[in-house]
Amino acid sequence: MNTYTVRIRVDKSYDFEDRIEAESEVDAEDVAKAAMWRGDYQKEERACSEITEERYDAEEMEEFHKCPVCTAKYGSIVDEEKYELVDTFYEDELVIHKP
Repeated sequence: MNTYTVRIRVDKSYDFEDRIEAESEVDAEDVAKAAMWRGDYQKEERACSEITEERYDAEEMEEFHKCPVCTAKYGSIVDEEKYELVDTFYEDELVIHKP
């Protein structure tokens, strides 16, 4: 079975209101911004979030085997045939005997 790295990107938007007592509109917006960055609106975010875009990009990770004879490294993507030969050697638990 192959191994893949999957990058997941999800863009969300939120639209909700909060009643804030402040001296001015700018102060009220500053209080709301600070509350957002502190995480005070997590419940509201979950309740009214809308996914605007989602993207999934998978990329196969290349795996390598080291040849027990020549010590070269063979990749599962670039050198697939040689990789499979070395993989079979290890799966069959073969041993190289040196005189």
